[in-house]
Amino acid sequence: MIIIITKYTIVLSFMIRFCFESEFAELFGSENAVMVNSGSSANLLTFEVLDIPENSEVITPILTFATTLSPIIKKGLIPVFVDVEKETYNIDPEKIEKAITNKTKAIMPIHYGGQCSEMEEILEIAEKHNLSVIEDAAPAIGGIHKQRKAGTFGKISVFSFFPDKNMTTGEGGMIVTDNEELTNKCKELRKNGASSRYYHTSIGWNFKMPDPNAALGLSQLKRIESIIEKKNDVAKYYQVSL
Repeated sequence: MIIIITKYTIVLSFMIRFCFESEFAELFGSENAVMVNSGSSANLLTFEVLDIPENSEVITPILTFATTLSPIIKKGLIPVFVDVEKETYNIDPEKIEKAITNKTKAIMPIHYGGQCSEMEEILEIAEKHNLSVIEDAAPAIGGIHKQRKAGTFGKISVFSFFPDKNMTTGEGGMIVTDNEELTNKCKELRKNGASSRYYHTSIGWNFKMPDPNAALGLSQLKRIESIIEKKNDVAKYYQVSL
């Protein structure tokens, strides 16, 4: 009986995690999604797998959160702060290009308060200077910018499921990318650097999301549209009232 229960638990655990990642990727029209235990972990894994050379510069908005900067600094990179737009508090594209040097390797916009940054302009600048775009879409699940979902612009994008975000798993995060190599690296590093069970090929962390959190995420995904609609109604109320 114990053996049967154990096997059932393992299979159920796999199915919950597989379904959550698959349905999240489908929501964004992405090839891959990798769930982790927090948005902070998602940011850290992102910089780990991109392998940006040490002492390179990463452009990011001056109005941000600590866990945006922590992985940049921890990887020996240099955050370069760019001012934000007064209307949205998002990074100002007009000021990005002035901050680019020969050491700049990436741009990391943050969608402040669920409002998407001017990603088309940012992508044009990135392409012109051959820079990677890391999209911190932590607060913007369900956000739309010029008919595209927030989190679908960057080479790799990260989301947070903290309770103050548009959907929650209690605590958790997700990495979204179309790049298969980056996906496999993220999956390996989130389970202590193991490429297969008990076969560790690199130094990683235990960044796996617990199964109950993933199950909660699945239920939240099914009503994400209604959640966004209610939040927009509240925002409209504040705009009218103020």
